[in-house]
Amino acid sequence: MSDQLFDRFNDRISRDIRNDLSKSLFTCLRERRPAAARTVAERYLAGHP
Repeated sequence: MSDQLFDRFNDRISRDIRNDLSKSLFTCLRERRPAAARTVAERYLAGHP
């Protein structure tokens, strides 16, 4: 994934990343900790969306 351009509006995987991180934001704010977003990011960085 590191060789690909992140185009959050036109690329499917980019939209999925954007949407999943957006969904996790509510949990991050509610719980006042970034664990939810970190979990999402780690899943994509590991190559397992």
